[in-house]
Amino acid sequence: MTNNKQQTAVEWFSNRAYELFEQYSEGKFDRITLNKLMFEATDKAREMFEEQMIDFANGYSAQDQYKISAKYYYKENYGGNND
Repeated sequence: MTNNKQQTAVEWFSNRAYELFEQYSEGKFDRITLNKLMFEATDKAREMFEEQMIDFANGYSAQDQYKISAKYYYKENYGGNND
């Protein structure tokens, strides 16, 4: 297992939402701007998730002799210590 873990779409979204709410609470923008930025973050997270699922499916189907499990793929690419 490598130490260069990718960030899941959920992790990215959580971090982005935290950043946006911090900036909002500091008065850097109004609620309308916060809503717009949250919608943009949601769209980006959806795109990231789709790419991650396509990467998994491509990796899974491309390997003839060694089929990786979803759990193994997740641990290798995103960390995850949950069994």
